[in-house]
Amino acid sequence: MPWSETDFFGVPNNPENTIGNVTGAQLYSPYPLGVGGSPQNLNVSIGTSAYGLSVPSAGVNGGLAGEMTSGDVYSFLNVPGTGIDASNSFTNWADADSAVMGITATNFSIYVVTVDLTGTIGGFGGNDLINVDISNMPNGTFVVGYGEASRKAYVNPFTEAGLNDTPPVSAPEPGSLLFLGTGLLGTGILSRRRRR
Repeated sequence: MPWSETDFFGVPNNPENTIGNVTGAQLYSPYPLGVGGSPQNLNVSIGTSAYGLSVPSAGVNGGLAGEMTSGDVYSFLNVPGTGIDASNSFTNWADADSAVMGITATNFSIYVVTVDLTGTIGGFGGNDLINVDISNMPNGTFVVGYGEASRKAYVNPFTEAGLNDTPPVSAPEPGSLLFLGTGLLGTGILSRRRRR
């Protein structure tokens, strides 16, 4: 089997069972690239038979391993290796989606994408970045990179691939604005009295 890295995508509340088309992948080695550097294009495929997984590569459910509603993604997929922790859990993902995106996740569709690293210049190291291009990444999606060598798992904390940088801001009610304006007006009057 060629040397590869596998990515697990967790899409919240995903009844359509799709993450759009995977259109490419690049390796930035090291990241960020120096002046004049350019990323290496990688072959990418949907699904995998690596690590004892049997995730389909074709059809309407291509790459879909199932719906995670509890536990962590590694136990859900039953992938091997020491060094795995439970940080990529349903609870952590759901809490982050709720806090940042305002999404109440009842499940995460888990998709598997395999990136072929055979023939890459310099291999893949700790300062490198793999970018996977997807045509339609739903909001609130998480991605986890996974690799395994000599029964040692190489995993990363969840990446907030589908989260916005800032949380959604709700507009205050007109009554709240009036109360705020009255408070500021009162502060201004007190300030003028003290100056006199």
